[in-house]
Amino acid sequence: LQSIGNVFGVARGADVLVYAAIIFLLYFVLLLLRKVEKNKEDLTKLVREIAILECKDKKKGINLK
Repeated sequence: LQSIGNVFGVARGADVLVYAAIIFLLYFVLLLLRKVEKNKEDLTKLVREIAILECKDKKKGINLK
């Protein structure tokens, strides 16, 4: 590990592992946030479609529930 640390200009090789873990965790968090946003958008679209269908069915006198 020491040689890896020397390549990156870090005093200890173990520090390189810590830095790499932090970078990986930040990437993972950003990936999860993007997926959460996508799920929120999909849920919004679904709720809108259901509301539109229920409105149309009420006009026709059909009860979906």
